[in-house]
Amino acid sequence: MKSSKAIFIPSILLFASSFFIPSYLISIFGENTSLFGWQCFLYNLTGVFDAFDSSAGFNSELFFSSLFAIFTNLCLIFGVVAFLRSTKRRNLLLIIGSSGFLAALWWLGHEFLVGELSNLLIGYYLWVASYVGIMYAAIKRTSLSRMKVSQNSSKETDKNNSKVITHFNQPIVPVQVRIH
Repeated sequence: MKSSKAIFIPSILLFASSFFIPSYLISIFGENTSLFGWQCFLYNLTGVFDAFDSSAGFNSELFFSSLFAIFTNLCLIFGVVAFLRSTKRRNLLLIIGSSGFLAALWWLGHEFLVGELSNLLIGYYLWVASYVGIMYAAIKRTSLSRMKVSQNSSKETDKNNSKVITHFNQPIVPVQVRIH
């Protein structure tokens, strides 16, 4: 558990710091301006609605890029909850969190295909790295807690130390085989 916390805490700090570091280079009226992470977040919140108000019609590129960024940040919450809580639905939380990571990679693929990879600044890469750390810590903690549960529940004994109790609380009875 300690190693997963050692990964989780710096990843949360890295995620928070990525909002205050230049993350994206945008061209506004022909002038290149770098946006901090928090500005990118606000831009994407309004971008979903601005995509419909475009004078040239529906702007699908703005809509999907904004939607993926919002989805990624929301899914990160599921990864954090999966790390912090031990719940029966932890697998579902991890799946949702991991799908958010794939949405974060959409920006990298998009900028690569457009040929503007230089638009992604250090804040974006720190944001993605923090996401990797948080999801890795949550998955690692889940696997460690499962190993502990299986070790503790597979070899329990009763009060007299006479029977081995299985995970389903049924005694293991020796099987007698008769050959006629």
